Amino acid sequence: MATNSIKALLNKNGLHWNNGGSVGNRWDIGDAAGITFSFINGQPSYLRNHPQYRDFGSFTFAQKQQVRAAIDHYEEIANINIREVATGGTIEVGYAQLFYDFNGNGRMESNEGAAGLGSIPGLSRQASIAIDRDYSDFSKGSFGYHIIQHELGHAVGGFNDVTIARNPDNRYTARDAARHKGLDGAVIAAGEDSHKYTVMSYNAHPNMPGVFPRTLMLYDIAALQSVYGANMRTRAGNTRYTWKRNETFIETIWDAGGIDTFDASQQVRSTTLNLNAGAFSSVGSLHGRANAKDNLAIAFNTTIENAIGGTGNDVIIGNQVNNHLYGNAGNDHLHGGTGNDRLYGGTGNDVLTGVNQNNFNAGKGELDVLTGGGGADRFVLGDKYEAFYSGNGYALITDFNRFAGDSLTLHGDVSEYSLGYSNVAGGSARDTLIYHQNDLIAIAQDTTSLNLNSNAVMV
Repeated sequence: MATNSIKALLNKNGLHWNNGGSVGNRWDIGDAAGITFSFINGQPSYLRNHPQYRDFGSFTFAQKQQVRAAIDHYEEIANINIREVATGGTIEVGYAQLFYDFNGNGRMESNEGAAGLGSIPGLSRQASIAIDRDYSDFSKGSFGYHIIQHELGHAVGGFNDVTIARNPDNRYTARDAARHKGLDGAVIAAGEDSHKYTVMSYNAHPNMPGVFPRTLMLYDIAALQSVYGANMRTRAGNTRYTWKRNETFIETIWDAGGIDTFDASQQVRSTTLNLNAGAFSSVGSLHGRANAKDNLAIAFNTTIENAIGGTGNDVIIGNQVNNHLYGNAGNDHLHGGTGNDRLYGGTGNDVLTGVNQNNFNAGKGELDVLTGGGGADRFVLGDKYEAFYSGNGYALITDFNRFAGDSLTLHGDVSEYSLGYSNVAGGSARDTLIYHQNDLIAIAQDTTSLNLNSNAVMV
């Protein structure tokens, strides 16, 4: 977890809400809170001497519903209850013509319009957000919805704008730079200052230009949960996440529990599904013109157990728990990670690796089940550094077929390996037992035709 970049989002004094709308600081951070919000149709008295706000109007019912949806999203992430009241909410939400003194000359010029403005929890025990009336579409994934999420970041979490040079022409003056430093003076890492990581950035996702987040992003979720605690009731059951074919989006998944599945079976483009918390996956497209890249993240402390690929050439990566990974059609690469995993290649020429190759003694004590499916599949039992599986661990290969072109990848020299034959896997025929230096590393079920000299690639 990038602790410093997450601290960069938090107010330098840790300002946040406590129960009843009182304001806390860094010394009581981490507790659940309850506040209220209300919509306003005119300029409140505390903003009358603020020329940034002009010509207040009213939201339509549909627009209010999208504001409510954004607030609900904050509630599902963290232990903060935000109840709507008719008037006088802890946070007041308005719709107006907005301006900001970008050039620092003390005046609000006509060309200095602002998309949104939001205040942080303060001594007045009230905060506000306002959305510029030039924007009317607040549907999820729109720029308007992004503005709401961003301004709520200020008003609910006390979050900073993390981008010091807000615009390409660097219109923020030097006096504004200090307000972008977070708790303990933290500043977000330059490579993480984008919508890929946070809605509080003014920089687009580097791989998804023109696309806006439809959820809080990886660092936003971590920061909000550090302030109010994680909402462990959110999607605590078994949840299946799906996406439309060629869908264009940016989002981060927070899931509190259950046995969960990433299902990309509708996708026809090559997909990457990485089930590790804090990691990014690539699902769908960039406006139908190219493959999406790093547009789906899994929040820290979230566990997704299973994944299903589509019809493209997919990469599916498991995590530390017992995963079920399905490649479906296409020439897929499946990596089980640690845990006792089940990998199913599906049709196509697939590569199945049951272990986390980045670990020393990869596969030690693991019991992985590898099923290639149709096509010429490769079962990886080692790399150039070591043979996988040791101790009580081994891979059960359920459908090795040399005549279909299946093969093994093994570490070292073929002379280090030996084969045995016995019915140990419970099928109708004898199995081939594969030993590395007398240590069982794999069983090829219901076949005795495997030949290391012709069916194995040594690395």
